[in-house]
Amino acid sequence: MSQPDFEPEWIWGDDAETTVFAQGYGLGLTVIFNFVRAQEKPPSSLANRICTSFHGIEMADEKDPFPDSSAMREALWDAIHTVWPRCNKDPQISKPNAVVNIDRDDDSSEVTWSVYHHPMFPRYVQHLADEQRRLTTVGRSPFVLKPTDTVVDFGKLIRFEQLGGRGCATRGIDFRTFLAHCDGEDDATIRFMIRAWHKSNELLRKMPPHPNVAPAPTAFVTIKVPEIGPGTVVCGCLQPLFPGGDVGDRVEKTVAHTHRVARTYHMDIKPGNFLIDENDNLVLGDWEQTDAPATTLAPEADGTWDVEEAAKNEDSAAPSCDERPRPQLLYTKYSGPPRRNVDDELGDYSWHSWNVFPVWNLAHPLALELAEVFSLGGSMWMLLRQPGMDFETSDIPERWGEMVDRCMSKDPNERPDVVEVARFWEAAWEEAS
Repeated sequence: MSQPDFEPEWIWGDDAETTVFAQGYGLGLTVIFNFVRAQEKPPSSLANRICTSFHGIEMADEKDPFPDSSAMREALWDAIHTVWPRCNKDPQISKPNAVVNIDRDDDSSEVTWSVYHHPMFPRYVQHLADEQRRLTTVGRSPFVLKPTDTVVDFGKLIRFEQLGGRGCATRGIDFRTFLAHCDGEDDATIRFMIRAWHKSNELLRKMPPHPNVAPAPTAFVTIKVPEIGPGTVVCGCLQPLFPGGDVGDRVEKTVAHTHRVARTYHMDIKPGNFLIDENDNLVLGDWEQTDAPATTLAPEADGTWDVEEAAKNEDSAAPSCDERPRPQLLYTKYSGPPRRNVDDELGDYSWHSWNVFPVWNLAHPLALELAEVFSLGGSMWMLLRQPGMDFETSDIPERWGEMVDRCMSKDPNERPDVVEVARFWEAAWEEAS
């Protein structure tokens, strides 16, 4: 596979509104560039104009630096393309902490550049090291590498192209992610992201394998920084092509496997987390178990409800695909004092304070299973529904729409369990093929 000369990729800004970053790759390098606003330079300097435009900074007695955001982005990438033939030969540019600073005094002057070691890089590595050390302390470290695991130095990775979910991809927390989310204070967001990534790896390593579950990582990416210490820290992993399964394997069977075999949960079931392997099979990824999507979250799982099983009564038991009575679940609206079991500040949703998933997984696994059946139904509704159409006017089989409606029943007791859902879609797939 040939390497591109240069491919633009990302543009983002810092919270202080003093810098605009950009990242691109080519010729075996992935490079971060920055444009820094400086008061000692004239407003006409390229960096000042880009920062003013990107961050929407109002300048007294100054006209807009660019006609629109497209013109600003074009000027940014043009400047990078101008210096790329020279800066990619700098021996320092391949360092993991290297950033290329770019500016130009005015439109008539030459674009200038310099490679420097970003002062925030040690903090980024320290966060990685702190979390790795914390996991080891509590005995949960996923970094007890197996003999079959591979360790790859970050500096030896070569980007060829954006794969869009296919091929071998790096997954983790790179320096670009850190620069995009650090806040200059305690970096709560980036620390949360590091923990979430570790949690996903840990869960996948413990779960029994399944052809429609993203495989546990076996190749880890590391960074070694002498300023931090003699060891290395893990910053990511390589995600290979998914092995997939035969055409009968569906994501519904994955959810059944998750609850009935692995005895755990996903929490973030939505179409965006259904990946596609080389055989066009769906594979369920993103196993962080940290947040739930508002679009597919079951209404009773929003953190404002409690659940308990009703007294056993076979006459009132809900149907079960396992040919045994399924207990009725009773839901009550919580009315006590504020409660919290979520350490991280994720947002303002009620489930960002009280997360029922780990609680119900231990005490009420059926309630949690039915909540994820709702999420599965919502995802299927999105995938099957034609834009601007209802099930009644689309060309999908009526039975499919009925199953989706059952999965999304407001009363969890009226929903099918994961085994019934998996069997239904397996039979439907066999009929269709």
